[in-house]
Amino acid sequence: LTDEGRALAAVCTETLGRLRETVARLRAPRSRRVLTLSTTPGMASLCLIPRLSRFMQLQPEVDVRLDVAVECRDLAADAIDVAIRYGRAEDNPGPKLFDEEVQPVCSPALASALRVPADLAGHHLLHDETETAAVSLPSWRMWLQAAGIDPAQAGIDPERGLRFSASAMATQAAIEGQGVLLGRGVIVAGDLAAGRLSRPFPVSCPVPFGYHIVHPRHADARRAVAAFKAWLIEEAARG
Repeated sequence: LTDEGRALAAVCTETLGRLRETVARLRAPRSRRVLTLSTTPGMASLCLIPRLSRFMQLQPEVDVRLDVAVECRDLAADAIDVAIRYGRAEDNPGPKLFDEEVQPVCSPALASALRVPADLAGHHLLHDETETAAVSLPSWRMWLQAAGIDPAQAGIDPERGLRFSASAMATQAAIEGQGVLLGRGVIVAGDLAAGRLSRPFPVSCPVPFGYHIVHPRHADARRAVAAFKAWLIEEAARG
C-alpha cells in the first residue's frame, strides 16, 4: 500500500470494527438485555440487593448492572436506563417509591437502657450524612425538638458523636452497639424487621424527601425498564 492507502486502511479498520461492535450490541438485547440502574449506596446495599433476586426470577433474560453513587448521574451521558433518586418531588418527576422519615434506632441491647429521650445524654449519637451534599436532612437537634426535649436542659449535645458518609456504615455502627443512630426509615426498615435494630422511642420526624424512579423518556418504551419500574412499585407497596 501507498502511504495514502495505509492511512485509509487504518481509518476503515477502526470504523468497521466500531460498526461491528455496535451491531452486536443492538442484536444482543433480543436474547439478553442489560439494565443499568443508578442509585445511592444505602439504597443499593440495604434495600435493593436483598430483593433483586425476586426481579431476576421474574425476568431471567434481564441482567441488572448497578451503578452506585451519591451524586446524581447524567442519565444520557452515563447510559443509565433507570435511576432511584433521593430528593424532593419537584426535582424528581418520576413515581415516588417511598416517603421518608427519621427515627432513633439502636441495637436491642442498647434500647433496653433507653426509657425516655432524655436518656440519650449518656450515649453516643450517630449521624448519617450520606445525602447532605444534595439535600439537608433533619438533625438530632430537630428530632429532639419534635420529641419535646430541650438539649441543654437534658445535657445532650446534638452535634457530638460519630458521623458517617455512607448509610451502610452508620447502620452497621448502630447494629454493633456503637451508639444511637438517627436512622432514615427506608434504610433501616430491613434491620428493624430482622431484629438487628430496635426503636427505643416512638417519635419519628417526617421529611419532605423521598425515593423516586427517574429515567430518560425513550427508556419507558423498553420492555426491561417497564418491567423493572412495575416491580419496584410493587415492592414498595409491599413495604
